[in-house]
Amino acid sequence: MAKIVQIREEDLPQWLIKRNKEKAMTRHEMLSKEFHQLKTGVMIRCRYYGPTDYKGSRIKATIQKDDRFFISKIHDWDYSTNHNENYLVSAQAVLKKWNDYRRDGIPNIQHAVIHSFTYDAKNHDYIFICS
Repeated sequence: MAKIVQIREEDLPQWLIKRNKEKAMTRHEMLSKEFHQLKTGVMIRCRYYGPTDYKGSRIKATIQKDDRFFISKIHDWDYSTNHNENYLVSAQAVLKKWNDYRRDGIPNIQHAVIHSFTYDAKNHDYIFICS
């Protein structure tokens, strides 16, 4: 017969406690927590557009700052790379455009970089968090 041993939280390693607490959070809570920890951040939304009679598949990556201002770039689907790489290349292209725009106003500003990404199943979009 197995003996039941009660383990206190203090006896567990800190990385395990942290991992279990993070798993208890929803994906939205984790992303918003991570986004608020960034000093300045932008969100890139990448959406897939299927092929038409005249154009092949493509991805539209958009950075929306407010209601009126946004930067977007359409990237043609590259069939030689995998699904995630196509979205990442598209996000990096619009981020390069964003960095160039920011550098015009402030020459010594650091480049924004992608920190994490997730998939929005409701809208079928990839979302990249950058700072």
